[in-house]
Amino acid sequence: MSFDFAAYLTDGLRGANWANADLWIATVGLGGRLDLSDVRNIMSGRRDPSRQEYNVLALALNEQYHDLGKDHPLHYWDELPQL
Repeated sequence: MSFDFAAYLTDGLRGANWANADLWIATVGLGGRLDLSDVRNIMSGRRDPSRQEYNVLALALNEQYHDLGKDHPLHYWDELPQL
């Protein structure tokens, strides 16, 4: 069974009360090289992220959770179930 990146990241997106564009802006602020269409494709499940792409998306969401006073809910790549 493969890991469902889209579902996992979408749950994080909902918890942060963000849209795909918010996530994209945050990744750009962290130095990520994703464009908005990349974020949309990953979030919709049309493509899986690379390790680096996934980690920058998780970091952006975790920073938003931190700003909201919540714990970091998203695991980073090395903490995910074996792919």
